Amino acid sequence: FSPNDTLTLRYSYGRDALTEPYAESNTSIPGFGDVVQDSGHNALIEYAKVFSPTTLNSLLLGFNRATRKDFQENYQANVNTLWGVNWLPSNAVDYGYPSITVSGYSPVGDVTELPIDRAENTYQITDGLTMIRGNHSVKVGIEERKQQHNGIDDIYTRGSLAFDGTFTGTGLGDVLLGYPTFDIQAQSNNVQTLRSTASDSYVQDDWKVLRNLTLNFGLRYEFNTPATDPTNRMSVFDAATDQVVQVGTDGISRSGYSPDTDNFAPRVGFAWDTGHNLVVRGGYGIYYDSSMAEVSTALYFNPPYFTLRVFFPSATSLLTLEDPFPTSGGLVPAASLSTLSPNLNTAYLQQWNLNLQREFWGSVVTAAYAASKGTHLLRSLDLNQPPPAPGDIDSRRPYPNFSNIFYTESGGDSEYQSFNLTFNHPLAHGVSILGVYTFSKSMDDTSSFLGNTADKNFPQDSQDFHLEHALSSFDVRHRAEISAVWNLPGRSRLTRNFQASTILTAETGQPFTPILLADNSNTGNIGGQFGSDRPNLLFNPTLPNPSVNEWFNTAAFAIPAPYTFGDAGRSIVRGPGLFTVDLSLLRQFAITERVSLSAQAEAFNLLNRANFNLPDLYADQPSTFGHIYSAKAPRQIQLALRLRF
Repeated sequence: FSPNDTLTLRYSYGRDALTEPYAESNTSIPGFGDVVQDSGHNALIEYAKVFSPTTLNSLLLGFNRATRKDFQENYQANVNTLWGVNWLPSNAVDYGYPSITVSGYSPVGDVTELPIDRAENTYQITDGLTMIRGNHSVKVGIEERKQQHNGIDDIYTRGSLAFDGTFTGTGLGDVLLGYPTFDIQAQSNNVQTLRSTASDSYVQDDWKVLRNLTLNFGLRYEFNTPATDPTNRMSVFDAATDQVVQVGTDGISRSGYSPDTDNFAPRVGFAWDTGHNLVVRGGYGIYYDSSMAEVSTALYFNPPYFTLRVFFPSATSLLTLEDPFPTSGGLVPAASLSTLSPNLNTAYLQQWNLNLQREFWGSVVTAAYAASKGTHLLRSLDLNQPPPAPGDIDSRRPYPNFSNIFYTESGGDSEYQSFNLTFNHPLAHGVSILGVYTFSKSMDDTSSFLGNTADKNFPQDSQDFHLEHALSSFDVRHRAEISAVWNLPGRSRLTRNFQASTILTAETGQPFTPILLADNSNTGNIGGQFGSDRPNLLFNPTLPNPSVNEWFNTAAFAIPAPYTFGDAGRSIVRGPGLFTVDLSLLRQFAITERVSLSAQAEAFNLLNRANFNLPDLYADQPSTFGHIYSAKAPRQIQLALRLRF
């Protein structure tokens, strides 16, 4: 509008579509994978106003939308019509085949955990004012974000049928008779519509105390409203009454927990130029986590919005393929619940660092210490886990009317310490080099909200969480990376406008946790769906020369006595490391003054080194325990042409 006014408009869109033949299925038969359709929209309007050479204001309006559609492969097949039945869902989004298991054969059918159809919207407004007053540079601002989560996650809506040979002695014989022996189907009315708001404000002063000394002081306040449903269509477990209660009723908040209103985040820092090509910097700050919709969406899978029914043949009535899910039959087993601590706090991280930076002959060397401590991190446990003992599990639970209770609380913590050495040689004589080495250690009692390959992130004994404190499953003790760019001298046609670059990465392996597949303790720890039992540790399992056939000494682990927990801790074995070399060759061709063409060849993992994945973790599966069956990507080469105009 004028030299003092700037308006910026931006819109971007991305889309991803793919079919994964075996992505989420437990079958080896093709035709039952998934179809993924993701898209993203981002729009921004920013108005910047220069009031004076020392005063600037920026107003920003933003919108972000991310959608994920993950459908069963046969989502367009109305199987009711194909088979001439009426016991499959009539809702088009749930079309597809039920899961069918026949004893002695590979399972078939569409993935029971699909479809997933989600859309996340974020509306944002921020205003920031910068004022330079003498030797102070002051920034103040506010921000508000409205977040929406809309979606469905229809689990077991098409159901599951099992034929185990009860009637004919073979599973296939039971199929031919049309008599299943065990069926499951879910009934749900749990469309997800979560809403939350984040309101933040901040002030920061960068104070140039001396010509060579700057101090930084800042304070930020954040208030993240707990996610709520406009219709209160969620439920939580109320331990005081031993009942499942709808949110927003009987004294239960609409989100299931109370808001956290004391999220003040101070920051301090300094930068000191000693005058001898040496700069010293340091800082400390507190940083709060934003709310995570995934925590709250679990409340949609409690009664009465989600119910799982199981069906068995009786002495007077058989299950049939004409009606495997009879409306007048079936049992509703003790519900497995998800609930939140009513006193859930916002997780926050304290970070501090000190670094020395020195220039040597045009290159810069930095030595830094950095650390952090996480507090009130989300962690989960089974609120209804019984103590180890023989006999029926459900009758020994603290709340015998229910099965497992997935309970999320903010009791986790973490510690991280690191030393970092960086060498930076900026581009000179056609060569630039950046080298980084980090020595670090990270510990926590849960490394993520959900489980991963290295660790289930769920306690073996939910009554004794402090036994979980160990190395983080993402801990990497040593990591080094060197990148270099070489612009070849253009003395010949072959090397003119030619650039070579490389990245070398080396790191030690991540820790992982050996577990048991079976529920040895008889506490509901089956295969890691909630917790997992662990073996006993007899001695150090590290081998001097590990191989893919035995990455660690499997004899160091033993199955505990029945009805007991194992004494092996989390993250006690370290997996394979990683070493890769990437190479890029780039040639520029000038076509006209404003048009150029670049040709590029890139190779990832140039040496084609086998960077192995983690070994099998199940100590009660001796034929596979400790073996490695997969590796990360082999050498990949890609060619590209880019036209600039």
